[in-house]
Amino acid sequence: LTLTWPTVEQYHPDSYALAVLSELLTDGKEAPLNEVLIDEAKVAAGSVVLKDVPAQCTVAGVPAKQVGGPCCEPARTMDQAIPEDVAK
Repeated sequence: LTLTWPTVEQYHPDSYALAVLSELLTDGKEAPLNEVLIDEAKVAAGSVVLKDVPAQCTVAGVPAKQVGGPCCEPARTMDQAIPEDVAK
């Protein structure tokens, strides 16, 4: 898979900032943005995050709500249903 998008000329003043942004977004699993979103905050695919996510917490949904992690109560039974207030 190759991602491409329009950009500015090579020595344009904005080209340096765009190069840094490109590294943050497209460096695969080693990308700093990927490390924050997936490894630290655990944001589910398709989620819309509108506020800060505490470290090691999992959020999902539109808008994103906490569904797991040390900030949430652990499951005590095999019933893994999503609470109604989170499902909305």
